[in-house]
This record gives sequence, C-alpha cells and structure tokens, in this order.
Amino acid sequence: MSALTKLFVVLLVICSLLLTAATVVYVNRSEDYVAALRGKDAEIAREKENARIARMDADAAASRERDLTTASNALRDKLQSQVTTLGQEVSKLGAELGTARTNLQIKDGQITKLTAGLEAAQKGGTGLFARNEELAKEIDRLRIERTESNNIVVDLTKRLDAAERELMFTKEKLVQATQGAAEANRGGPPASIRGSVTRVVSERGQSFAIIDLGTADKVKVGDKLQIEDQFNKQFLGYIHLERVDPNSSFGRLEGPGIAHIRQNHIVVAAR
Repeated sequence: MSALTKLFVVLLVICSLLLTAATVVYVNRSEDYVAALRGKDAEIAREKENARIARMDADAAASRERDLTTASNALRDKLQSQVTTLGQEVSKLGAELGTARTNLQIKDGQITKLTAGLEAAQKGGTGLFARNEELAKEIDRLRIERTESNNIVVDLTKRLDAAERELMFTKEKLVQATQGAAEANRGGPPASIRGSVTRVVSERGQSFAIIDLGTADKVKVGDKLQIEDQFNKQFLGYIHLERVDPNSSFGRLEGPGIAHIRQNHIVVAAR
C-alpha cells in the first residue's frame, strides 16, 4: 500500500470520527432544544392560566366594586329620605310644642285671673257665695286642663328631643354613607384599609415593595397607598400598585423615607 493510500485511509478514519462526534453533539443538542421547547410550552401554559385567573379576579373585584357602589348609593338615598322625614317630624313637633306652650300660658293666665276674681268675691261678702262656688269650679276645671296641657308639653318635649337626637344620628350616618359612596364611585381603596409590608426590593436604583393587600381587600392596579412606621409614628412614603394578586400586591415606592421602609411597616389609605 502506497503512502498516499495510507494517508487517505487515515484521513477517512479521522473524518468518520469527527462526523460521529458531530452527529452525537447534534442529537444531544436537538434533545436539549426539544426539552427547552417543552419547558417553554409549559411555562406559556402556566402564564396563560395565571392570566385567566387574574382576569377572573379582576372581574370579581369589578363586580364587588359595582355592588359596593350600588349598595352605598342605596344606603345614602335611604338615609337622605330618613333625614328629610325626621326633619319634617322635628318641625311638626316643634310647632305642636309651641302651640301647647301657648295654650299652657293661656291656662295659667285664666287661672290667675279667676283666682284673683274669687279672692275679690270672697272679700265682697257672703251674698256672692254662689258666684264663688262657680269660680272655684271653673278654676278647678282650668287647673285640670292646665295639668293636661302641661303633660302634653312634657310629652312633646321628650318626643322632640328624641327626634332631634335621631335626626343628628341619621345625619352622621348619612355623612359616612356619602363618604363611602364617594369612595366607591371614585374606585379607590376603602378608607379603613390596613395592611403591612412583607418585602422590600431594589432594582436598577428604584425601590419596590410587596404588601399583604390584594383584590380581596378591594385594591387594584393604579391605587396609591401610604406607608407608615407605626413604632415611631412616622410617615415614610407611598406605594403605587403595579401588580395586584388576590392577597398581595407589588408596587413602586416614592416619598421622603422610602430608604427606611422595612418589613411589617403598616400600609393604609393615602391621606
């Protein structure tokens, strides 16, 4: 065998080995690509499911918000009607009380006048005995009527006081209901909301936080909440919600004390 033939044989063997190695590498990479593709498909499926759940949560939150708005407006209208009715009742009772007091004053004047006449008749002699008796009966009748008028005044006074207290209480409830309706119509978080910071993260020079409030607490993307240090009674800053889950939210921090925001600091409605 010539040297040239040997060289060709050696080259053929080397090429065969290289081709085999390349084939093995290609097959392995193909399997990796397939596995990666399957992983991406599973990740896409998970994200689609998360998106579906998020849409359902958002729809449920919107439905709750509409129900809250409807209920708040209905309560406000009902209380407004009660305030109007109570105001009319207070005015009516006030008028009745004024009339009763006037009648009472008239009775007092009549009793005083008749008493003076009786005393004068008694001093005039015994011939006026019959007249004295009539005056005494008239005075007794007026005193009975006065007692009845006084009872009416006392009763009307008590009813008026009770009506005025109820009116004041109903007005306070109306103010609260009006504020609740305004919050519901505004779509902001409830004024009484309260949560806490669960984690603080920094990314590219920007501070973010995760809080334990979500759609179940009637917060949504775009809401602005206030963060406070409850231990030092100090305002730290605000969180602008960018992602809201059923029981937690993620948002961007801003404010004078965001560098001091820590886990367990409280989160409340912005004031």
